[in-house]
Amino acid sequence: MVGKMGKPLISVIVPIYNNEKFLKQCLDSIVNQTYQNIEIILVDDGSHDKSLEICHLYSKIDPRILVLSQENKGVSCARNYGLENVTGEYIGFIDSDDYISLDMYERLIDKAINEKADIVECGYFEVNDKRETLKEVKFDENVIIGNYDCCKNYLKYINTTNFNVNKIYHNSLFRGLKYPNLKYSEDYYMNNQLFLRCEKKATISDSCYYYVQHSDSATKKDFNKNKMDIIKSGNDVLKMYENKYPDLLIYVHIYILNKIRKLYNQVLISNSKEKKNYKNILINEYKKHYSACKKELPFHVKTRKNLIVLTLFNDCRIIHSLFILISRKI
Repeated sequence: MVGKMGKPLISVIVPIYNNEKFLKQCLDSIVNQTYQNIEIILVDDGSHDKSLEICHLYSKIDPRILVLSQENKGVSCARNYGLENVTGEYIGFIDSDDYISLDMYERLIDKAINEKADIVECGYFEVNDKRETLKEVKFDENVIIGNYDCCKNYLKYINTTNFNVNKIYHNSLFRGLKYPNLKYSEDYYMNNQLFLRCEKKATISDSCYYYVQHSDSATKKDFNKNKMDIIKSGNDVLKMYENKYPDLLIYVHIYILNKIRKLYNQVLISNSKEKKNYKNILINEYKKHYSACKKELPFHVKTRKNLIVLTLFNDCRIIHSLFILISRKI
């Protein structure tokens, strides 16, 4: 679908769960976009606060808004419900406690049109509840051509993130795909599915997405059993590349190894009654992946420090923990 001047329609999917406090800020940043040819699909995921009421209020004011509601099933199911109802040529996602610059979609779609790109990405800011900037993640302006190179750059984490929210995707990439039933790393899983279909990926140098770090964000760093989904997601991604690009598997192994290290440290300081069980699972998973890529690691890790900690975790986890502690103090 195209607008009056032939510009493509962008479908923006916003999953929402109990977010009345920040929802208006998010929606205002979408409805006031300088690029007006958008449809806004709000998916309430069984909220118990006034989130759904706010969605309906906005839909009465702006005819571009479609409000969907489901019982609480999680962000993946909410995004899938949204995908079932899109009509746009391009698709974007926004988390309901974040917000975007008023020209984000104009900048992304202009790049998509000019480059005929399947995926376009921008940088982002990390901000606090008061909209104060904590950090900016900025990318170089570039274009990657060819499916292999698109996948390789994504897996190597070059000029990109694992987020879905700071990108737009051509709708053809989603045909037959659904978000997995995961609580964590669903973006990593889906992005790999999409990049495996991508022939041209473009990046703009502007930072247009505002990722809000709330005052209670520290609790997200605590361990809970759902975080084991991160390992499942990584293992599923390995299967995606086994036949098509087996030489890229090393980067998935490195991703999994680094995630296991972080999860293990969270388990160590957690109050979980199954702490010993989770430690054993993580150690066994680590040894499996480390063994599969040990010889290749020195040639593919980004930094010498990362190589050291990956090796230490495999050979001596006590020294690994001390090394991390000391390096953080330096």
